[in-house]
Amino acid sequence: NEISQVEGLDNLVVLQELVVDHNRIRSFNDSAFAKPSSLLALHLEENRLRELGKLQSLVKLEKLFLGYNKIQDITELEKLDVISTLRELTVYGNPICRKMLHRHMLIFRLPNLQMLDGSPVNSDDRAKAEFHLAELQAKKNLFLHEHLLKTKFNTENLWFLNREVTLLERCGLRKKRGWREKGNQLRGF
Repeated sequence: NEISQVEGLDNLVVLQELVVDHNRIRSFNDSAFAKPSSLLALHLEENRLRELGKLQSLVKLEKLFLGYNKIQDITELEKLDVISTLRELTVYGNPICRKMLHRHMLIFRLPNLQMLDGSPVNSDDRAKAEFHLAELQAKKNLFLHEHLLKTKFNTENLWFLNREVTLLERCGLRKKRGWREKGNQLRGF
């Protein structure tokens, strides 16, 4: 197909499933999902999506299929947090999947998720995700202690640290210990 924009869904308030796989969709029109709808399943596989922000109003969505798109930033997957009804999700084949952190982050942040990339999500997966993200937090603390506390601070290493702190915040494991912040930027110890 040649569909490149999702639009004109405003009046389809009882639509429960939309399949637009294998198209050229790059983004959504501002009004595509502006009104809360009855949509339960959305199939968007094999498109060209990079951003997911417009999906946040789909508060009843239970199944979302995003495989083989162009999603490369973990912040886009974080936008799915507001869809608390999400039970099944596919993201395989996206550039973000090269960094295995996405799986742990999604399992940790989407408590009702039962299926991810075709695999069931069980209590062991949730425990592993929590452990892995806690391990990242511990590594961050060790990095802070061993490297940054022993070096003279400059703009470059503060930028690097801000990036690491932001990554852990996005995973939901932020702990303030021994650093001062202004906004979301680290300013010093």
